[in-house]
Amino acid sequence: MRTARSLLVPLTATALCCADFFHPLGPAGVLFFVSTDCPISNGYAPEIQRICADYRGQRVSCSLIYEDTDVTRSAVEKHLAEYGYRSTPAAIDTSRAIAKRAGATVTPEAVLVDARRSEEHTSEL
Repeated sequence: MRTARSLLVPLTATALCCADFFHPLGPAGVLFFVSTDCPISNGYAPEIQRICADYRGQRVSCSLIYEDTDVTRSAVEKHLAEYGYRSTPAAIDTSRAIAKRAGATVTPEAVLVDARRSEEHTSEL
């Protein structure tokens, strides 16, 4: 079983320059923009996990992008554990670089990125 600590991307979103999130290994990837203290994001945790599990077999990757600008790594690790995120990679987007590139403006929000590296669909959850 993976722990919350192992799910959190070790580099900051700024250091990643968004590249890893916008280059899914399979046919598509879904970026879920969430916040630790957003009750709506937290309420959608089971649905986000269901979506990720349902599409994993089709090689669609899912990532959680935390949009709390002042959240700590330990707070995100606690959140991942509390809400049962056991297999979804996560990153902290303190600079909002990933959100800006994806066009995400609220939490929760989902962005589908296709294998051609273009954002296909943005949707508030």
